[in-house]
Amino acid sequence: MFNYSVLAFGFNSFKQVNPDNNEIYVAEPSILITDACCLPLVAVNWQTTAIVAGNCLHVFGFWDQQVGRWTATIPNPPGNITNVAIMNGYMVLLNDLGQVWLWRPTPTTKRAAEDAPTTNSSIKTLSSDGITKLHDDCTSIATNRTRILAVTKSKDLLVWTDIVSSPTQLLTGYITAVACSNSHYLALSCSGEVYSWGLGIHGQLGHAVNKNTATPTIITALQGLKVSAIAAGAWHSVFTVDDDVYACGSNDDTQLGLIDNENPSASPNVPTLIEREFTDLRKVVSGSKHTVLLADHGKSVLTVGNNHYRQCGMGHDVTSRFQKVKIPPNLEVADAVTGEWHTVLICKKML
Repeated sequence: MFNYSVLAFGFNSFKQVNPDNNEIYVAEPSILITDACCLPLVAVNWQTTAIVAGNCLHVFGFWDQQVGRWTATIPNPPGNITNVAIMNGYMVLLNDLGQVWLWRPTPTTKRAAEDAPTTNSSIKTLSSDGITKLHDDCTSIATNRTRILAVTKSKDLLVWTDIVSSPTQLLTGYITAVACSNSHYLALSCSGEVYSWGLGIHGQLGHAVNKNTATPTIITALQGLKVSAIAAGAWHSVFTVDDDVYACGSNDDTQLGLIDNENPSASPNVPTLIEREFTDLRKVVSGSKHTVLLADHGKSVLTVGNNHYRQCGMGHDVTSRFQKVKIPPNLEVADAVTGEWHTVLICKKML
């Protein structure tokens, strides 16, 4: 038996990392929720952290033109929630029946006057109205500020460019996972190949040229490898193959972790192996200009890149080499999620 906690660190201007801390930067992992009896699901953007635990939604940060902390009961569609995301003021929910739901929880109290005192740590409520089913038979979702992406059980990739139109089927019959930044997209096939498209001027598409690509194009440099996971930062991309990590794109804040390579490239436009050994690599996620790895059976959280807002969990502005974040010794990290400028860890503890 386990119970679960959610810890966060990094950019806190909207209280999305620690609602009781007035500092803009928070380097030490801070508890957002604790003692959850099931694995929490987390969705983030640059100004918000949203946590689903059971049938309860917890929101920290900026929501519907307000700064605060809220809770809401999730409306009662059938099935259990298995994945969550945020898109332009909406919660996007995927359940274990494969249904994708769109929900816009709104504060039940009006926004205070500009000069009125506020208590950001007080818990307010969100309405539980306004939920709509988008699609059936899906297995995973991803969002950015303008799009919703979903992979179906038949391994098709669907894209919504607005919430009122039908989705566009972008790839058919062979996609298992999708990841995106606000400007570029990655799709993983069932054979371990990766397709990329969108903004490419920093080399983040991995096509050996720094150009934009409008349609999904296979990354030829990764062919012959069986990629198991993908992650998209603002201007960089990260790929895992067993316990190896490859990265490409902007490396202006050392977010690719290549500094110890024998011949490190400044900002490679093809996926480049990080010449460092990792053990039991469980997850790789990317923020705007930082990268986070979970390794060593959940005992190690390794971060690299821009740390100006302390999103790498260190006390200095740039973390040029992967360094280990200090977490309580009785916790094992089960998952990690990154906003543009903050990092969220989902931890478990044996009862």
